[in-house]
Amino acid sequence: MPFDSTAYAIIFAVGGVSIFLIIELAIQKSIKPINNVIIALAFYGAFAGYELIKAALEGKPANLPEAWRIHLSIAGIVSIGLALQHVIKTFKKIIKKPDNY
Repeated sequence: MPFDSTAYAIIFAVGGVSIFLIIELAIQKSIKPINNVIIALAFYGAFAGYELIKAALEGKPANLPEAWRIHLSIAGIVSIGLALQHVIKTFKKIIKKPDNY
């Protein structure tokens, strides 16, 4: 059965959230389900951003507006940036050890 881009996005998201879950369990010793859902969506969004950039580089400009490639590329970059920013911020939260004061 061949995979389409949605299947690859799901695999990417599940892989990313699996790594996050392992790190969260190792450091925090507990799981916050909302973090896992948001991380999965962020990884899925990052893959969608990659797909946008890929479409901008491989598309057929004859069927689209003149500046479509620029807009699509910028949307992909922003999508990846926001998704990765959230992933990094959430990873930092679980890696940070609580202060024992």
